Amino acid sequence: MEEDLFSLPQLREVTNLGQIGSGGYKKVYHIKTGERDEALKAIRLFDANIDDPDTRENLRNTLLARAQREYQLLQNLKCNNIVKLGSIPAFEAIVEGNPYFVYSEEFLDGSLLASQIPNESMPQPSWESIQLLFSTGLNVLNELDSINAVNRDIKPQNIMALSDPSRPFVFFDLGAAFVANSSSITTTFSSAPITFRYSSPEAFSYKETPLDIRSDIFSFAITIYEYATGKHPFIKDDETDARLQIMNNDCISLCCFRKDIPGDFEDLLNQCLKKRLAIRPNLDVLASKFESLQKGECE
Repeated sequence: MEEDLFSLPQLREVTNLGQIGSGGYKKVYHIKTGERDEALKAIRLFDANIDDPDTRENLRNTLLARAQREYQLLQNLKCNNIVKLGSIPAFEAIVEGNPYFVYSEEFLDGSLLASQIPNESMPQPSWESIQLLFSTGLNVLNELDSINAVNRDIKPQNIMALSDPSRPFVFFDLGAAFVANSSSITTTFSSAPITFRYSSPEAFSYKETPLDIRSDIFSFAITIYEYATGKHPFIKDDETDARLQIMNNDCISLCCFRKDIPGDFEDLLNQCLKKRLAIRPNLDVLASKFESLQKGECE
């Protein structure tokens, strides 16, 4: 597949430095375009296990619509903490007889936040690092909200930690994102492109409760909690049904694992982790409370 992909006219001047990621219908390659490092995304618009022509065509249309939506969102999002598009504009191509959607993004030279989650060999991050991630996340959420978009898949695997102090964290992979109140691409819950472990309760029944930026606030709060503690706020040891545990379990107190973190910050996270979307804080309230917390720390 790689040989045919990189023999396409649009990619003949590109040097393939190897595959660096994959997931679902997507493969990501580290490439060189002139002197610039970039990440090439190749999204296959088919499933080899599906034989029915109509089903294959419906899947192709769904996958293409999602890929085009992600590309369009990246064109509109200007926040420095969201991945930027690269120099290769989006195009459709046939590779080994099958359809693909291809484009490039900037190459993020860092480490996944998921690799920095505390465990036996990884120490807990400092309170300063937690504040920095929280502040960065607020910037990203505000940018998404400015175009009425919902990410729907915020998680440590979709955040890159960089050594650049001007952009210490960058959020990427908007494959599940959508613009609120727009027509839905996903037709069934089982095909919804979400990660149960980081999803809000309403994401499991989004036909009844429309998602908005407060759904992303819930997912981001789980991410912050896990980054700070190495634990999930709702899921116990048994992860056989993360969905039910998120919907039914009480949040485990942050101070059980991090006594050095101010109680006001734990209270703020707890508000973000309310199971009912309607009683979670909006972004203005969240930013105001976080700013007050930081000022209180300095006084």
